[in-house]
Formats: sequence, C-alpha cells, structure tokens
Amino acid sequence: MPPPADAYQVGRFYFHLNEFDRARPWLRQAVRARPWRIERLVRLVVSHLPARLAARLAGSRRKLWHRLWEEALTLPGHATAHDSAMAELAEYLGVSVEEAEARCWLAARRMADEWRAANPETPDGILRFYRETTSYIGDLVHERSKPFGFGGYHAVESVLLARARGFASVLDFGSGDGSCGVLYARNGLDTTVADVSPYLLAFVRRRFARRGLRGAFLLLPDEALPAGAFDLVTAFDTLEHVASPLDALAAIHRSLRPGGCLVANTPFGVTDIHPMHIPYDPAAFLRGARRMGFRVARFTLREFHLFEKR
Repeated sequence: MPPPADAYQVGRFYFHLNEFDRARPWLRQAVRARPWRIERLVRLVVSHLPARLAARLAGSRRKLWHRLWEEALTLPGHATAHDSAMAELAEYLGVSVEEAEARCWLAARRMADEWRAANPETPDGILRFYRETTSYIGDLVHERSKPFGFGGYHAVESVLLARARGFASVLDFGSGDGSCGVLYARNGLDTTVADVSPYLLAFVRRRFARRGLRGAFLLLPDEALPAGAFDLVTAFDTLEHVASPLDALAAIHRSLRPGGCLVANTPFGVTDIHPMHIPYDPAAFLRGARRMGFRVARFTLREFHLFEKR
C-alpha cells in the first residue's frame, strides 16, 4: 500500500480545487506541524474566507487541470484517474490492484537499481535497457496518477496551447504510459504517440482501445518521425533519457510544421533516484535549439520551455 500522504499535500490539493471545507483540517494539521512555513498559514487563512473570495484568491488553474485530466483518464466504473490507472495496470500485468499499486510505489527505486546493474554506456546499450526493462511502467503510471497531485498539468497546459493556436495534430514523444496521449485524443487532437519500448506501447494501445480513441503508434527508432507532420510535440521527462538530446531535438524539429511548437522540460543530470538521466548542459541544449531554428521561451510552467519552429 502507498505511504500516507503528507497533510500539506492533501490540504493544498483540496485548496486548489476550491473544496475549502475538505482542505481546512489538513491545512490546520500542516500548520501545527510546521508553523514557520508562511505559505501554509496563508492558505489556511484564505480557506476560512467567504467561498467566492477564497476561490478567487486560490485561483482556478489547477481546478481546470484536475477536471480535464480526470475526465480523460477515468474509465467508467472508477471514481478517480488513480483508481482507473491502477485497474488498467493490474489487468496488463496480470496481478491484483493492490500488487499493481505496490509495484508503482517501488518502481523508481527498482528502476534505479536495474540501471546501475546494467550500467549501459553506449547509445545501443541505453536503447536495449529501455526496451528490456518492465519496471519503468510502474514509475510512469505512478507519476501520472498519484493521489493528491496534478500529474498531468503540463499535458493539460499543452492542450490549452493547442486550442489557443488552432493546432490539430500532436505527437507525444516518449509517451511512456500513454496518459498524455489519451488526454490529447480525448480532447479532439489528431494524436500520435512514440516510444522506444514495445512493452509500453502495447499498454498505451490498450488504453486507447478501452476508451474508443484513435491514435497512431510509433516504435522509435525503428520507425522515423514523419517530416512536417505535427503542429505540436510534447516531450515530458524524456530528453534526459536519450543518448543524444540534440539529435532527438533535430528529429522533432523535422517533424514539426513551420510555426509548430515543442513543449519540453530538460531535467538533465544524475540523481540518486534517477541515475539514468543524461548529464547534459541545459544551457548548451537551448543554444543548440536556437541554432536549429527554434525560438525558445519559457512555457507557462516552471522548468518547461516552449520551442517554436520558425
């Protein structure tokens, strides 16, 4: 079973959904635990204001994230996207829901241990690792569906960008568990998902089929990205896993139409829990993107960039 959620995490989650009656006891507990954290006290005070004023101060962006994400990912018969994802994963793995959830919570550490044991040092070795591992699916599903979080905020913001710019087609580069692709297809975008893992792509195909969604599925690098095919590409927590990030970026650049955009983050650098992250200089990556012909700007979210093809 998952560890108990942090009181502030739960309180902040309900606060941003404007469910202030549910948020208050958790925020009160969080303030008692760490009274020197001013942001906790501020949220607690706001939660006691009249509902309309409190909602205005709390903002509505995360409420929108949550609504669009839950609508896209939650299958009939399930209460939340998390419950739905655990059931889908359990069915795919052939285990109980409890076992699937336990694997999710252990997956990041198991993945790190497998990487250290394999110690891939070449592009072929890195590709072989991601094609052979079956642990990664648990970490991906966990990150996109963990309770009291907004795992799909970056994907929802990308949908809103597509709506604002009139984009029709999207590629999710490094699609992982397929949650973001499901969101895109559910919101009317012509969706293609691409990954190096046949194991992950098989899971994504099942998720699309269960929802009656249409999509294209590319196994990289066996199948090349089509040139000039997409208005929008997203690459979330992906570029730090490839042997040559700039080569991947060049392939994405070719796949975009003029005026098309890439939304991506670049968390390069090894950590204890992420030894598989490529140690690459983010500033050098951005310089390379500009040389390719991208106009680079900050996206609406911290740590994400918007790359617009000139």
